Amino acid sequence: MKYRSLSLLRPAAAVLAALAFQAATAAPPSDVQAALQAAVQDYDAGRLARARAAFERLSRAGVPAADHNLAVMHLKGEMPQSSTQEALRLMTRAAQHGFVTAMFDLGRLHESGQLGHVDLPAAYRWYAQAAKAGSTAGQVETGTAFYLGRGAPRDAAQAAHWFRAAALGGDNGAQYLLASMYEAGDGLPQDLRLARYWYGAAAAGGDPAAALKARALAQRLEQAGDAAAAPPAGVTTRP
Repeated sequence: MKYRSLSLLRPAAAVLAALAFQAATAAPPSDVQAALQAAVQDYDAGRLARARAAFERLSRAGVPAADHNLAVMHLKGEMPQSSTQEALRLMTRAAQHGFVTAMFDLGRLHESGQLGHVDLPAAYRWYAQAAKAGSTAGQVETGTAFYLGRGAPRDAAQAAHWFRAAALGGDNGAQYLLASMYEAGDGLPQDLRLARYWYGAAAAGGDPAAALKARALAQRLEQAGDAAAAPPAGVTTRP
């Protein structure tokens, strides 16, 4: 189920409504969705007081998306008494109630230091929660944390696992990274055919560097007489 949510990552003057994944198994009532949508539309139109009042009502009713949106407004200085600590409290509550966007945003906040200091282990923990809940962006960040040892132990195999999950979800950057790991045998067995496949998938998504890599590997495999690789199980994109 999708809720309407404010974006933490865009400037306040240009913030737009974003679709956010809601992990709860029960579908939200249609009146809650309508109220959230109306509040986000008010926010987009600059009617901040009206949007704030609606989000506060929904927050009191226990709607995680409203907690998230109020946290964003605190962080952007759009509340009468904006507070980073209150933003953290609301964002954490939304995440604890299964709002995946809040999990990912908490990772960003801890990584950026916007909460007052950089906390890479905390960033990793929230990214990992988002990744396990199905967030492609969270999977990319979790893979990066393992690959670089940023907040998590350096573990190329775990990095490859999460990059593969994001690649299967259609993330072009993850597809390129997974291809390069297959090509080098970094974190998983070397497999030039799968490397070519994932470079091709990234190229199909518009990555020109991946297209060059895919052609180079295709020539290399042709010279070696290797057959084309079949798409990996679960792949929904085409090279």
